[in-house]
Amino acid sequence: MKTEINLLPKLWLVPESISSRLGREAGPQRAMFEEGHLLIILHQIPKPDEHQRKAALFWRNPEGEWKTNLQGTGLNALNEHLRVFDARLTQLEDAENRANTATEYHAVLEEMAPVLRTSRGLHRAMQQAREFLKSERELINLRDQSAGIERTAELLLQDAQFGLNFTVARQAEAQAATARQMAATAHRLNLLAALFLPLTALASIFGMEVHSPVSDSLSNFWLILCAELDGLLSRAHGAGRLSATLVTEEAVQVTAVSIICVGTPAQAATGRLNLAFVNKVCEQISATLQESKKPHVILFRSTLLPGSTRSLVREFFQDLCAAGQVRIYYCPEFLREGTAVHDFRDPSLIVLGTHDGQAPESHEAQELIHGSFQLLSWEGAEMIKYACNYLHALKVGYANEIGRLCKHLGEDGAQVMEVVCSDTRLNISSHYMKPGTPFGGSCLPKDVSALLSMARQEGLSLPLLDHTLISNAAHLDLLLNLIVSKNLRRIGILGLAFKADTDDLRGSAMVAVAETLIGRGYEVQIYDPGLNLSRLIGANAEEMNRRMPHLASLLKADVAEVMAHAELLVISQKCVPLDALGLHAKASQQVIDVNGWRELEGLAWCYEGLCW
Repeated sequence: MKTEINLLPKLWLVPESISSRLGREAGPQRAMFEEGHLLIILHQIPKPDEHQRKAALFWRNPEGEWKTNLQGTGLNALNEHLRVFDARLTQLEDAENRANTATEYHAVLEEMAPVLRTSRGLHRAMQQAREFLKSERELINLRDQSAGIERTAELLLQDAQFGLNFTVARQAEAQAATARQMAATAHRLNLLAALFLPLTALASIFGMEVHSPVSDSLSNFWLILCAELDGLLSRAHGAGRLSATLVTEEAVQVTAVSIICVGTPAQAATGRLNLAFVNKVCEQISATLQESKKPHVILFRSTLLPGSTRSLVREFFQDLCAAGQVRIYYCPEFLREGTAVHDFRDPSLIVLGTHDGQAPESHEAQELIHGSFQLLSWEGAEMIKYACNYLHALKVGYANEIGRLCKHLGEDGAQVMEVVCSDTRLNISSHYMKPGTPFGGSCLPKDVSALLSMARQEGLSLPLLDHTLISNAAHLDLLLNLIVSKNLRRIGILGLAFKADTDDLRGSAMVAVAETLIGRGYEVQIYDPGLNLSRLIGANAEEMNRRMPHLASLLKADVAEVMAHAELLVISQKCVPLDALGLHAKASQQVIDVNGWRELEGLAWCYEGLCW
């Protein structure tokens, strides 16, 4: 970040050799000495959420007279400058002493970090000044004071960090104790469910009768899990259509399908998925099928991380699949606790995963899930479950953050969210739900930043909001890293504005891409038929002149010229007809599709999507 500086006061007779080196920006804190003149460039102490540093200038002429651009005169102003740092550190120390929660410690660290950086620069500048004027006794004292300020800031930051770590560790210890209790309970339930649940499901489909000591306790066991399910199971059991067994071999031998829906709890210590119950069931079913040689269908419904089904097949069923004895599908369940029966009858989503994402080879899977379904690969179907739950968690977190902010402002958060949800065209819809270009434009970056700034000033902790811009920047980094990884120097960009059919360049991610590539020495050409530089006015023109003043030399009127030049095309908009692209596409070219124009994959070049 560059630090803006007020120009040197006109009455200061500073040598040209100093003023020319100073330029229009202060840059880092430092001291300059020429022809007996000493100029010390310092930064005023940063305020919370202040992104630009104001310069504090102190000039000593050869006659020993001091001047400053701050209030006061001579060395008194420099002493006062250091006193302000001491006072600010005292305030932060008091805040650190009062802190009890992780949020409070984090707030101290957020304010402390820029103060520490500034104090380090202050000490370096005062050390330089001391070396230039070794006979100036007062500079020795000021240098020593600045060293003390830096050391105090470092110790205070360490104390706040230790306090935060201790608080987090204490919370984690309490959470771990709770997790251990939950894990123990889950373990007891899963010992029953690992064998019991899949086989009860199969029994209801195929009407098998397997005697077991647990059969009489069926209804009482499931009553605690879901209302209404108890009655259904009791009636099925009473009619002889539902039975349970603890003997895997016995169950698999008399059925055609095994549904694996045992628990996959999180490991208490690491949070990683525990597949012990799934592994055990797979091992037992595999061993039985190896003996019986009978054909069988296996339907995984347990929540599994992407890649788990393929790994389980490779470990337990590879030979059986290769021999055509076993067919395996992954079908995630979306049943909510408490309303599982209703969700089963009227599912919100049905997903079926096959080994290659193609239609099932037989009809069993369709009959079991009884409804129209979305077809994906095993990994895609596994990812759907996590994508849905992640979205649900984000929605809850977002609503709660809006609620906290509204509560602080004295507003009705429930009413605000009710109005937000009434917009089913943009808010509650599929809009903005496609991976592609980072968000930009004149509204989203500005408004997210403004709301975040207000929340910080009000002392509110809104972590989702706090990381929204960070997440957006990470997505831009992904795009840049993908471009750079191709090791091609001639780049063509199709579509520069932040949105198609506009000429708005404010906050455009593609402007950032072009700006970065040019800065790294890439040869960039741009085609965007919506851009007419002569029509850019106001903030839009200012943004362009500030970030890419040489745009006119990069912007081409003919897409054929850009495509003939480019080794790599980055396509962010459908700003050229597909057949026109096909006329100029070359097999040697590589293409990065930023926004999901899938038809590009069929042209004669090497295609890659940003997130697909």
